[in-house]
Amino acid sequence: RTNELEKSNLKSELNYLKKQINPHFLFNSLNNIYIMSKEKSEKTPETILQISDLMRYQTYDAAKEKVRLSKEIDFLDNYLKLEQIRRDNLYIKSSVAGNVDSVLIEPLIFLPFVENACKYSAKTDGSLEEIHVNWSRNETTLNFTIDNEKGYIPAQSEHSGFGLENVKKRLELLYPNKYTLNIDENDKLYSVDLTIEIQ
Repeated sequence: RTNELEKSNLKSELNYLKKQINPHFLFNSLNNIYIMSKEKSEKTPETILQISDLMRYQTYDAAKEKVRLSKEIDFLDNYLKLEQIRRDNLYIKSSVAGNVDSVLIEPLIFLPFVENACKYSAKTDGSLEEIHVNWSRNETTLNFTIDNEKGYIPAQSEHSGFGLENVKKRLELLYPNKYTLNIDENDKLYSVDLTIEIQ
């Protein structure tokens, strides 16, 4: 009974953390639409449609305990494409190595890192903004890296860092002693390196 209770509590906490991602993502997306509508951007309708597709994934696919890594990558690629719709100078380089279709992963683990890269790579001087994303899978591990050139850093709010704290808690609950997370930062670059044991 003790083991069953522990498992039940763990599942409840994981579900709670995962559900927190949805409103956080929605708030960020609505803020983007608000900015575009104020600028009377012609891309606003296309952006709303993209967000609708992303929310559909979060509502149905991400409700499952695990999803195929290939679907999660597609979701994040679409998220990055959404950023490119509203940012003319954003360059994204994404690469995938190894068979990612056979890997099952907990959904939305990587989203906070991608959100952060988008948020903190934005520049105000019209110069090139860069984000590099890499996925690499071998027999026993999955490695995910993302880095971005630093741009304009938004003022910190009471909700800043929410996504990172959330994902760190989820990683600790889902992969205790089976993951390494390194976040490096200097004046020009912010980078994340996450490795997860998948077997």
